Amino acid sequence: MTNPSTAILCIARNEQPFAEQWLEYHLGLGFNHIYFVSTDENFSDVQKYYLALNLGAKVSLHHFDDFRYGWQLACYAGFLSRIREDWLLVLDLD
Repeated sequence: MTNPSTAILCIARNEQPFAEQWLEYHLGLGFNHIYFVSTDENFSDVQKYYLALNLGAKVSLHHFDDFRYGWQLACYAGFLSRIREDWLLVLDLD
């Protein structure tokens, strides 16, 4: 029997000072994949930052900027269809 695959889905805004340590820690725990959703206004800067981290295929960076009423639930629900792992932990950086 194979081990079930695991993933984290997180939403972050202005978290770059903490993101590298957070990502490395959770990947080190053994999570197979992290779906990282940025709500930052300047997403191109966030993309450059994450490319420089060189985390490879274990982290997927996404952007969300539709801040209507109930946006956080809409964000999580919108990304659930992308999850391919067996188990999912929804977690914030803070």
